[in-house]
Amino acid sequence: MKSSRCWVNRAWNDTTNTVISGKALMQIHGDWMKGVWKGAGKEVGKDFGCINIPGTKAVSVTVDSFGILGGVAPDVLKAEEDFAATVVDPAVNAEFAFHKGSSPVRTDVPTDKLDACNILVLDDLKKPGMSVQSPFYIADTDRYHMYVKRTEPKIVFGSTDTGVPNRPGSDGLTFLDVLWDRGPFANPPAFVRAVEAASSEWFDAGRLTREERRTLIMRAGQAIFPQ
Repeated sequence: MKSSRCWVNRAWNDTTNTVISGKALMQIHGDWMKGVWKGAGKEVGKDFGCINIPGTKAVSVTVDSFGILGGVAPDVLKAEEDFAATVVDPAVNAEFAFHKGSSPVRTDVPTDKLDACNILVLDDLKKPGMSVQSPFYIADTDRYHMYVKRTEPKIVFGSTDTGVPNRPGSDGLTFLDVLWDRGPFANPPAFVRAVEAASSEWFDAGRLTREERRTLIMRAGQAIFPQ
């Protein structure tokens, strides 16, 4: 198999469409991808399916959430609580997930709206120890990179290959790990400034030569990313 070098920083739904169109074999992502498939008129079990990565020991759970903070007028608080009760109602939750493409947050929803992908997820959530918190919701000081560590052999910005080795630091994080952890970037100049700052740290630590740092900054200014 051959991976696409154009995947870096590409919108996840654009990557989903490469699988739908037959340009890619598969995508490793969340179950919300199903909404794109359904929007394209595809059916679970016929046109596509869902599996856990072989060897999966647990799944990371990420949900969209609403906060009720209190400190408001009683009628407003009542409205907020009514809204919350509606959102988590099993029938409403199943209907919403059916159209959105994700899996319900409750495991006791009506089964008439569930498909094979939903059942896979909900069965996993019912298994003791099979689900873990997403790093987004853990208030600790551990460093992590969203989804996966960036282990590309060369530093690539979008579709721009700099030719500079993507060396790891003493903590195992690569230059790209550290760079993307500074995102999101509001615009191209902000991205270039982040590359300047990260490459300065890498240069001071002896992980980049002066010429390599100069190359990274130059190529960052030339990089083209999907809009």
